[in-house]
Amino acid sequence: MTERVVVAVISALAGGMLTYGAKTLTLEGRLDAIERALVRIEQRIYPVGGRP
Repeated sequence: MTERVVVAVISALAGGMLTYGAKTLTLEGRLDAIERALVRIEQRIYPVGGRP
């Protein structure tokens, strides 16, 4: 009986870690996309070697 409780707790922890890891990767990807979009916008507004 105790073994089943331990297995259930470990399974719940593993599931939580996997969910947290997936959310972190998704959030990191979104932040990366936002940063790339900002760089493109800045390059259009302030082109290097362009007219002032």
